[in-house]
Amino acid sequence: MVDENLNALSNRLIKTTVFSSKNQGIKFYSGQLSSILKKLLSSIAPNGKVAFVAKGSTITKLGVLLNKTVKECGGVLTTFAIDDFTVSTENASNLFSLPEDVRAVVFCDSELSDIVYYYASAKEIPVVLVPQSLDCTDLIKSKVYIKTENKIHGVLIRTKSYVILDDELIAW
Repeated sequence: MVDENLNALSNRLIKTTVFSSKNQGIKFYSGQLSSILKKLLSSIAPNGKVAFVAKGSTITKLGVLLNKTVKECGGVLTTFAIDDFTVSTENASNLFSLPEDVRAVVFCDSELSDIVYYYASAKEIPVVLVPQSLDCTDLIKSKVYIKTENKIHGVLIRTKSYVILDDELIAW
């Protein structure tokens, strides 16, 4: 059932119109992650669930800080470890097992950008990118490619993006 719903969702997203970066509403912030994230989550996901999608090692490094920050905003952090980084309906179906009421998704692993943006666009929730490198412009997506039924489709992304540059996290 999940795969059927995901295939229908993919077909709907494949037919969307183009949004430029300007229309997507990408905003950049620089400073301490916890203070910026508190302010940001208060406006985009007040008292809501926030998903942290990451590789296992990143969850270990950043999970405690994010959990504390989200709790201070009155929200709940849901972590989701992922090891297969290709965007396909088979792989994305696991990500769609996150709670329905997730209001934002946070990620920082470059390998996960396509699958996170696909998920966020499908759920129509904002993405918060916390990059580990200053060279992060290729992580902000306006289009991702997904494999459905052995075909590759370009999916246009329709979600707001926020980038938080914390110099203490850049040099992990």
